[in-house]
Amino acid sequence: MYSIYVVVILAALGEAQLPSLVSFSLSLTPPELLTLTFDTTLQSSECDVSKLTLQNSSVLMAGGSHTPEGGGSCSFIGGLTVTLNAALDSEDWAAIQANIYLATEPANTYLSMQAGFLTQGSNSPISSSSAIQVYTQSFTPCKRRVIATLFPKSIPNSFTFSYTFSLGDISSLLGKQ
Repeated sequence: MYSIYVVVILAALGEAQLPSLVSFSLSLTPPELLTLTFDTTLQSSECDVSKLTLQNSSVLMAGGSHTPEGGGSCSFIGGLTVTLNAALDSEDWAAIQANIYLATEPANTYLSMQAGFLTQGSNSPISSSSAIQVYTQSFTPCKRRVIATLFPKSIPNSFTFSYTFSLGDISSLLGKQ
């Protein structure tokens, strides 16, 4: 009779599953939200948003990704839940918008997780770290993408460029070429 109880306890302990990311959605219109859905409940305070990477393909390529900074306003909202919501802060939103290869449509919107996403218990990794693509109906593109609204038609050999942008001064986001 005792052996039956031992088998039942061991079977119950063996049933613990690693959490798995089922899907994610991204809204780049206010409120800017990144929503992750898992197959089991997670404690939002034990998940590190800075271990996520938005990328433009299933394979991470240079220049086609963004990792949220985390902390501040870009952290997960809620408690023990299957669905985690992260409100993107203005710096993350601006960086995503400045990258013309990232999150312009579902075809170039993927999400991957790095080790350490779950901050409590190193024995509790996410079961798959492969990048998954956003579902078409779960993607809300930005209606206010940063674009140059004034550009000279002909460019002489010595010319200083001056741009006017649709979202005001974004010079800190631009690199010099």
